[in-house]
Amino acid sequence: MTGQIFGKIPVGSPRKRWLYAVKGDSYRLLRCWNYNARAEDKEDWRTQGPLWVVVALTVMPCNAWIQEVDKNEDTLREKMAFDSSEHMRSLIQAVSTRLGFKHELSHSYVDSMYITCRFEKAWRVKELSPWCAVFSEEELKILEFRDDLKYYYFLGYANEINKKVGCPPAKDFLYRFSQLEMGDAQPAGVFYFSHDTVLQLFFTSIDIGKDEVPLTHSNFEEMRDRQWRTSILTPFAGNFAAVFFKCNGNESHKVQFYLREKLLDMDGCDEGLCDWSYIKQKYNSIIKKCNLDFCELKR
Repeated sequence: MTGQIFGKIPVGSPRKRWLYAVKGDSYRLLRCWNYNARAEDKEDWRTQGPLWVVVALTVMPCNAWIQEVDKNEDTLREKMAFDSSEHMRSLIQAVSTRLGFKHELSHSYVDSMYITCRFEKAWRVKELSPWCAVFSEEELKILEFRDDLKYYYFLGYANEINKKVGCPPAKDFLYRFSQLEMGDAQPAGVFYFSHDTVLQLFFTSIDIGKDEVPLTHSNFEEMRDRQWRTSILTPFAGNFAAVFFKCNGNESHKVQFYLREKLLDMDGCDEGLCDWSYIKQKYNSIIKKCNLDFCELKR
């Protein structure tokens, strides 16, 4: 959801912006929205009905991010250090013994069981998956932290470039709200469909799920109540909504944010109801500076 969608065509011309192609995972996302048209029908999708539906691609290559994060061995250093921690050693030993093995299972086997557990729990919420029964509740929390540690450095606050890569969707809703403030017409709703990667980068850009203390391999106990919890921020069917209100009174415009359809009580807001003037000031750097020109490395 980067340069091809947001970077080359100004966000200031939203009705001229559209995906150049819909394919792969994005095409499946489109079908989930009950459109059966093919990619060449994109003009019809853009213009029909009162709601403007946008199908968002996953992050296209951002060369600067690839160099600084994706190909940087330091990105996974904390996660790998946690793999060697006493928490993980005890977990692997306990799981191996519980399953009747005389030798310790590898991390990859434990990963496979944990992934299968999560999928089966999502598919059958009220049933206990045998792959979940492999783990105790405490072991599931340890594995959750291990995943959070990985994505904190890969997509979260540990790398400043993640805020820059994730800002275009924020700039888009801020632009639209500014247009509404000035009385310009906007669609009743704008929807982006994507994957947890884009959503986590987006949250990083607007300081959702941000902790005062960075996650490290050594602070699992201290960070049990952390904000950066990907199972809550980006679960299956995860969603985020920004809602703009026109009100009577001194502050005539308000904003609310919803995470997984639950009202977010943002800092600086009154029980989740934010003054639009405060939101503009809070995200002023996104409004003024968000662009993806840095993605192309200079030769």
